[in-house]
Amino acid sequence: MGEHTTWFDLLPGFDNLQAFFRQYLGRSWSNDYLPPQEHFSLVPVITLLVLMFFLLMVGIRFRRQSLRDDALVPPSNVTFFSLFDLFFSAIYDMVLSVMESKEHARKIFPLASGLFLIILLANLVGIIPGMDPPTAHLQFNLVLALLVFIFTHYLGIREHGLGYIKQFTGEFLVLAPLMIILETISHIARPLSLTIRLLGNMFADHKVVAIFTFMIPLVIPLPFLFLGVLVSLVQAFVFTLLAVVYFSMALAAEH
Repeated sequence: MGEHTTWFDLLPGFDNLQAFFRQYLGRSWSNDYLPPQEHFSLVPVITLLVLMFFLLMVGIRFRRQSLRDDALVPPSNVTFFSLFDLFFSAIYDMVLSVMESKEHARKIFPLASGLFLIILLANLVGIIPGMDPPTAHLQFNLVLALLVFIFTHYLGIREHGLGYIKQFTGEFLVLAPLMIILETISHIARPLSLTIRLLGNMFADHKVVAIFTFMIPLVIPLPFLFLGVLVSLVQAFVFTLLAVVYFSMALAAEH
């Protein structure tokens, strides 16, 4: 396998499918900051579709199980859904510790848990030899960061109305021009920092795991695989925690 080769490339007709979409979605231009596109791949897109379908099926099954009459009785042994319940409880406790009220925590919890799960699964794909994690690509991370950015200001405007704009102008009209510049830069830096942090960590982790796996396939890569799982978990938690902090700042009573 080459640097950009994955298990998807072994599927019959996959190269033809990529060639078809490359003519419509591939970048044909370049500038001083973006070099010519040498590699176009549908692997991150297909991987995300598979992960989203998996989460959808698990969510439907989890909901059906929670509506059963004996759902309040915990199982006697550890099951797949009990692990999901543990994850959800931990995420909700984290959201509740950041938010000012339980009402706000309930509003934020669905998006926070969704972000955590999709980022965690996308990160864990990278520890599978021959797979490429979507979080090692700029586009996916930027979309998630822009989602957090847009939802943050949507929450602020819905909670405080036009008074939310005051944070960009300040209380004193004399300082308004300076405050607008500073606050605009501060808010734009948020999605950029979320994108670059996740991209840099997952790209580096994927490269390290891939190098040691191909150099010494047995035994030696195991510590790096364990480290990859730890990095995947930490980066998903950090991204989700920062997103919840931004939501909390938008909903804060100071606005």
